[in-house]
Amino acid sequence: MLFQRSSLNFVFCIALLAVVSTQCWGQGSDLTRKEKQSVRIVSDEIDRAAKLYVGKKYAECAEAYNGAKSRIEAFDADTSPAVINELKPLHEKLVRAQKLLSENGKAVDLPNALPKPKGGPISFSEVIAPMLVANCGNCHVSESRGRFGMATYTALMNSRHVVPGQPVESRIAQMIDTGEMPKGGGKVSDEDFAALKQWIAEGANSDADENANLGSLNAADPNRVPPPESLAVAVATGKESVSFSRDVAPILLENCGGCHIDANQPRANLNMTNFAGLLRGGDNGAIVKPGSSGDSLLIKKLNGTADGVRMPQGKNPLVKASIDLISKWIDEGAKFDGGDSQLAIRTITERFRASQMTHEELAKERLAISKKTWNTFNQGHQYQVVSTNEVQMFNGGSTEQLEGYAQIVDAIVAQIKRAVRADENQPLIKGKVTIMFVDERYDFNEYGVMILGHDMPPTLKAAWHFDQVDAHIVMLLAANDDGRNFEVELCRNLCAIYNDSLAPDVPRWFADGMGHSMAAKIYKNSEEAASWEPRAMELVRTMAQPDDFIEGRLPEDQAGLVSYYFLSQLRANGGRFGKLVSDLTAGKLFNDSFTKAYGQSPKDFLQSTKK
Repeated sequence: MLFQRSSLNFVFCIALLAVVSTQCWGQGSDLTRKEKQSVRIVSDEIDRAAKLYVGKKYAECAEAYNGAKSRIEAFDADTSPAVINELKPLHEKLVRAQKLLSENGKAVDLPNALPKPKGGPISFSEVIAPMLVANCGNCHVSESRGRFGMATYTALMNSRHVVPGQPVESRIAQMIDTGEMPKGGGKVSDEDFAALKQWIAEGANSDADENANLGSLNAADPNRVPPPESLAVAVATGKESVSFSRDVAPILLENCGGCHIDANQPRANLNMTNFAGLLRGGDNGAIVKPGSSGDSLLIKKLNGTADGVRMPQGKNPLVKASIDLISKWIDEGAKFDGGDSQLAIRTITERFRASQMTHEELAKERLAISKKTWNTFNQGHQYQVVSTNEVQMFNGGSTEQLEGYAQIVDAIVAQIKRAVRADENQPLIKGKVTIMFVDERYDFNEYGVMILGHDMPPTLKAAWHFDQVDAHIVMLLAANDDGRNFEVELCRNLCAIYNDSLAPDVPRWFADGMGHSMAAKIYKNSEEAASWEPRAMELVRTMAQPDDFIEGRLPEDQAGLVSYYFLSQLRANGGRFGKLVSDLTAGKLFNDSFTKAYGQSPKDFLQSTKK
C-alpha cells in the first residue's frame, strides 16, 4: 500500500513542519513562553470541543466551545501581532464550530472579532486594496482581462498571482517590477510597491470581508460603512419549487449586472457578484429576509415600494412573473443550490445551463470554448480536431497522429471506468474533455501566461481545467512523440477532472490528489508514477505551512503531489474515506460529505494531526 513508511508518517511530518516554520502553529520565536501557553490553552479547549462533537456529545461540546470563546475574547488590542496571528486559525475554527453546533440544536453565539493589534502588519483594506483599485481597477477589478480577476480578496488569492510569504515568486509583484503592469504607461509608486511586497512577505492576509469588492474596502475612509454580517447560507433540499441556480440567478445576472454584479464600485456597497454577497447586503443592510418576501428590501426595490428609485435603475421594470419567482424563492427560505456560495453568480448560471444539456450539446459548447482558448495562447497556429465519444483532441500536426492518440486515450478511459466501476456504456465525463496537445514548452508556457496568468512550473507537463462548462487538458509532448509517453500524465489529469465533476464544490486539491492516487494504482508498474511518492514526501517536509496546498500557495506541480500525500492519510481510515467517496459519487456536496465522514474540515484535520 502507498505511503506505509512508518518513519515518515503524516503526524511526524506535520510535527517537523511545526519546528521548521517560524510563522505559526504556536512555535514562532516571536512568542514568549507565557504567550505560547495562553494560545495553547485556547487550542486545547477547541480540540476538546472537536472530540466531543465527533462523539456527538453536543451539550458538552457547546460548554467547551463557550470556554474557548471566553478565552479567545479575553485577548485585547494590546496583544502582540504575533499572538493575533496565532489566534486567527483558532478563531476560524470557532466560527465553523458555531455553525455546526447551531445545526445540531445548540444555540451558541459567534465569537467576537479578533482585536486589531497596535503596530500590526500592512493593512489590506487600508493600504493594499485602494492601491490595487487605483492601478489595476479598470482591467482586473471591474473586469478579468487575461482571465486575471481580483474583484475581491478571495478572487485575488485564487488567481495564484500572490504567493503568501514570497513576494519574489508572486506574479503580481513580478509584473509590476518589470513594468508589464499596469498597462497604458501607468506606474506603481515605489512606496506602494514596497508596501505590496511587505504585505505579501507578511503572509498576504486580509483584515476585512474577503468577499467584498476591493473598491469598497478602504477602512480609512471615514464615510465607509462597515459591511453587515452575512446571513447563514441555507442549502436547498431539492423539494423547493423555485431553484436559485435555475430561476433566480439568470434574472439577477441579466438585470443587476454592471451596478451590483461584476461592478468595480458596487452601488450602495451591494455586491451581488456571488451568493454570499447577495446575502450580505449593502449599506442599507440585508436585502433578503428568508421566509418573508414582503419584508425583503430586494422585492420592495423591484416593486418600487421602497425609498429611492425602482430597481433595476435605468432599465425596464421586471415583469411580474420574474418578481413573483424571486418572491417565491425567498418565501421558501432563500435556499441555495449552487454548491459554493463564493462562486460567481455568472458561473452558477452557466453551470446550471450546462447541466441541462445533453452529452453531445455540451461537447459542442466545450469544443467552441476550447477553440477560443487555443487561439488565445496559440494564436496563428493551425489545428486539427479528432473526436471520440469520450474526448475531443486538438494538435498542430496531422489528423493521422490524433487518430493514433485516440486509441490510446480510449484505452485509458476504459481503465478509469473499471477503477471507479462506472458504466462502460456511458461517458466517463459528460460533455467530453478537450485535450490540446502542444509540442513546444514555449506554447505550453504561453497557455499558463495567457490563460492562467502565470508561468508554468518547469517540471509540469500537463494542466487541467474544469468548471462544468469548460473541461480541457493541455498536454506537452516531446518532439516526434509516438504517443506512448503520455499515458500516465493524461490518466492523472482525466482522473482529476472526473473527481472534480462529482460535486460542484469539490476543491482542486482533492481532485488533484485523487488524480495522482488513481493513476498510481492504474499504472502501478510505471517509473513515473512511482516517483510521485518520494517527491511528495520531500515537498511535505519543505512546505512553509501545512495547509499551503489547500490554500493554493503552491505551484501546480507541487500542490498535486502534496494533495496525493494528504489523501494517503485520509485513506488510513478506510471506512471514513469510503463514506466520503460514496457520498461524492452519489452527488452530495464535498464540504458536507467531508465533515460528515471525518467530523471536521480538511484544515481542522490537518491541525488535529500536528500534535
